[in-house]
Amino acid sequence: MDKEIEYVWNTPWSFGTVLYLLNRYLPFIDAFIAVRMFTADNSPEVTIIFALRAFFLLIIRLAKSATQYCHVSNPLLESLAAVPNVTQVVLMVRTYAIWGRKRSILGGLVTLALCTLVPAIVICYFEVHSWKYVTAPPPAGTICFATGVSKIIFLAYVFLICCETCIVVLTMIKGVQHLRQTRSSWIVKMYKDGLLFYFYNLGVRILPIMRFRAAIAPIFEIQGAIRIALWPTMVALWHNPALWLAPSTISQLFMAHVWGALSRGYDADPATQDLKRKLIYDNAHGAVLDLGAGYGYTAKYLDRSKVTTYIALEPNTLMHPAIRAIAGAAGFTEKDGTLLILACGAEDTTVIQQLASVGQPHCIDTIISVLTLCTIPRPEATMQALVRDVLRSGGMLLFYEHVLSPRADVARAQQFWTPMWRVFFDGCRLNRPSHLWVERISGWDKKEVWGKEGESEENVWWHRLGKFLKA
Repeated sequence: MDKEIEYVWNTPWSFGTVLYLLNRYLPFIDAFIAVRMFTADNSPEVTIIFALRAFFLLIIRLAKSATQYCHVSNPLLESLAAVPNVTQVVLMVRTYAIWGRKRSILGGLVTLALCTLVPAIVICYFEVHSWKYVTAPPPAGTICFATGVSKIIFLAYVFLICCETCIVVLTMIKGVQHLRQTRSSWIVKMYKDGLLFYFYNLGVRILPIMRFRAAIAPIFEIQGAIRIALWPTMVALWHNPALWLAPSTISQLFMAHVWGALSRGYDADPATQDLKRKLIYDNAHGAVLDLGAGYGYTAKYLDRSKVTTYIALEPNTLMHPAIRAIAGAAGFTEKDGTLLILACGAEDTTVIQQLASVGQPHCIDTIISVLTLCTIPRPEATMQALVRDVLRSGGMLLFYEHVLSPRADVARAQQFWTPMWRVFFDGCRLNRPSHLWVERISGWDKKEVWGKEGESEENVWWHRLGKFLKA
């Protein structure tokens, strides 16, 4: 404190002095605001005006909430508050100073601010402007819940990380030059603390979204898919150039290689085996319809004494030989009529006609969906039609799906990765609330939904299991 009094309070005020004081003392005000916000009736209105109002209300001990409304009164102020501009400016001023106040560095830093901080503010504005809220019913009172938000906030963190990375690179370049000239403890401490502060800030930018590893997990899966399937797919295209004219066939070819490796890995996992055994073996009976059968691993978990027919629905014909082999090993064959493979998707209306030709309408006792609803076009309408027209009264729908997370940060990551993910995984979408769609189907007598034991809530592939009995 004595150093601060000597070098800050007793010197002429400047732009740097103001920045120093704001950066040092605003966190204390922010702490009071946070206490007020989290101990009073909750509200999503977090503008600068509300923040100051909440602070003064806390000081004078007023009991009433500062606001009673579920809305954001000023998205622009909110977005400005969301971006830590003071910290960024302090870092830029420090960088400008250690580079000897060169005009080229000043120009570069101004350009950097325009290219990163301004877009971050704009992104925050649109993200805040997109918020949709509903007020909770009594007794929650004025507590609000977000019902919708834009998917672009992740980009604001990317811009801020890019800004700070450029600053730390400039700082370290000059740091290497300075440390060659002197080993002064003050100089070493300045650069060491600067580098530590960068990594701290990097963590602060990433942790509000999710843990870093969880947030970028899909890129490793995509990398693995490319490593597994790219070469055999290119070889197939080399031998049959006509495939270039059929993008959907290329996608199925790629997915056949990817899923061949991944499904074996999933099925070898003891936890997954136990999960499927409890869901499928204990409940499936009669005529079983397996949606998106893949390589037919579901057949391994069917109790042959309770299941009369295994009907595998799989549009990717490249997987059909494996279905025959695995189902055959489980006791289901086309020769004796206990195995039927349909080369169409669940959304194809002909599936109902083909099933009717097997017996009669409502001929299915159990519908099983394992990691399939993520790829079906028009999943809500498709599942409603299957349950209404195919599943008989007293029949069961069993599912094990990755679904949209209830956590806003994880859901944003799912939304962010989905466009790329669906390209490499044959239309799979990470952001579908499939379990909720199934629950909304009318005609259920019993519903039961549960999670995967021990699964982290930060998992981008957040799973739900369900057992539904038709009335």
